[in-house]
Amino acid sequence: MEICRFILILFLICSPLKAENNIKSTKIDVLDFLVLKYDIFFEKIKPRVLQDTKKGFMVYYQLVDQEIFVNKNDQIEIIISAYMNKTRYKNVKKYIPKLIDCNVIRNRMITNKNGYSLVTNKKNYSVSEELLFNQIKKNVYNLNYMDEKNIEQSIKTTNIKINIYHPLRKFNISCSGKITQLELG
Repeated sequence: MEICRFILILFLICSPLKAENNIKSTKIDVLDFLVLKYDIFFEKIKPRVLQDTKKGFMVYYQLVDQEIFVNKNDQIEIIISAYMNKTRYKNVKKYIPKLIDCNVIRNRMITNKNGYSLVTNKKNYSVSEELLFNQIKKNVYNLNYMDEKNIEQSIKTTNIKINIYHPLRKFNISCSGKITQLELG
């Protein structure tokens, strides 16, 4: 009986120390860490798309969600799902989303700029591949231990897909490409 108590006490004393050592010695994969950084970044900047703006030409979204993961080729995949405001686009305003809207969502989230004229929906060149690259590098890849070559390679191979869900399913659209690609297709 005494031996059982001794073993139990010894087990209880040693267990927390062993668990603490396991946490400290656990190594995090760089790709997993970058996925976390992207997730935090997109979570923080969602309001740029969700804000009810006074500009009547903007599409109103009621929900924006993201899914970020590493694919089988060790590339980061980002899926943004934007849900158009049901009340506004089913009853009040008849608007069918276009591919430009995908680009605007990505541009607003990353650079806080549309990249397109609000009235004519033509490119105004306020967003460039270089600006997209620099914003991602500044906000996600602000890591001391990654060299410039690896950062550039990682950003260039990161893919993004944007799904826009209209209240009427037949008008849903999707576009995808590299995250810094100027025009998603």
